[in-house]
Amino acid sequence: MSSTKRADYDREVADRMIAALEAGTAPWQRPWKAGTRSPSGGMPFNPTTGKAYRGGNAINLMLRQAELGSTDSRWMTYKQATALGGQVRKGEKSTSIEYWKKSLRKGKDEDTGEDADEEASAKGRPSLTVFHARVFNASQIDGLPPPPPAPEVPEAFRHAAVAEVLERLGVPIEHGGNQAFYRPSQDRIQLPEQHQFHTADAYWATALHEAGHATGHPSRLDRDLSGPFGSESYAREELRAEIFSMMAGEALQVGHDPGQHHAYVGHWIEVLKKEPREIYRAASDAQKMMDFLGIEPPAPLQVAEATAESEQQAAFVREFDLLLQRDYALTVEDAGLTREQVLRYRDADSALDAVREYADDYGLQARGPYDPRPAPELEQELATLRAQRDQLKNALQGVLAAEPEVTAQVRKAVTP
Repeated sequence: MSSTKRADYDREVADRMIAALEAGTAPWQRPWKAGTRSPSGGMPFNPTTGKAYRGGNAINLMLRQAELGSTDSRWMTYKQATALGGQVRKGEKSTSIEYWKKSLRKGKDEDTGEDADEEASAKGRPSLTVFHARVFNASQIDGLPPPPPAPEVPEAFRHAAVAEVLERLGVPIEHGGNQAFYRPSQDRIQLPEQHQFHTADAYWATALHEAGHATGHPSRLDRDLSGPFGSESYAREELRAEIFSMMAGEALQVGHDPGQHHAYVGHWIEVLKKEPREIYRAASDAQKMMDFLGIEPPAPLQVAEATAESEQQAAFVREFDLLLQRDYALTVEDAGLTREQVLRYRDADSALDAVREYADDYGLQARGPYDPRPAPELEQELATLRAQRDQLKNALQGVLAAEPEVTAQVRKAVTP
């Protein structure tokens, strides 16, 4: 592909991005709640290779996906669609993506036959050469099976995953005030107290955004963080952080709230008009931030374990509550106990032992084990709950015992 054609390609992608920014539909401009898939349907991936598209390609495909009105994030070449038993519908237009590989020949990728940027190869020596491939969204293809369901990550697990990212980053976090920011001169993150956020997920999503900025420190990825608020360079950095926040929020399912960054839209549009390639640079930097922080979607087995653990915790809290009502005529809510406070007693041998330990700690007097006799409905719910708990425990033990086989089967079904 000649430099002129590549410039045309960059201009096409930039114009698509500008139109989305003006309409408020750019991927990172669209908010979504924690624990749910983004409005776009998730990060684009190739169902044949099992790999997610990265950087600028991911953003370009998400834009095109929105234009198609599709929430299916599967993208593939014509040949790959045919191999999967699908057929691209007549009249559907492909979307170009670019990829780089070492090449000795000009003009064509030896493996795929795709067009190359002829100016990137020179004198027959191996060099990184850019190629352009054409792909179709699954919504443009007939005969494909439905997309795999996205695994739901329990709240406690996704919060722990973000905490682990922040720990790996190693930047001090201070709490207080009403603003969230990263201060390069002190290499620290400032956040409001967690209770000031409307949800716990919002706190962790904001922490991730600021962690993205912190990767630009000279000791890490060394980006230009010197621009004052409102400047073009400041807006460029915010573009990178917003794309990163969207990618990270999608991977860890903590959601995404772009509300505070609408002020930069005008700057982003002006930059893209002058430098069409900037969207690829920004997305590439955002991808580097993801890689630097080691952020990836949790593996299927991790999700299975976390889900089972979350369900067991819920069952324990409910059993604790029922036993507290039965023996002490008190509910968890009446006692002012949070879920976390109840779970602190989970080390006891049973929920009954946990309730008695709690009663000892706070000097509660039992009303007598069966005086007055508890309602039969309460006893029945207790019995059902214990049976469900045992089923969960057995299911999790089975998953762990068959880990290699389960991992292969689950990944085959849901891995992008």
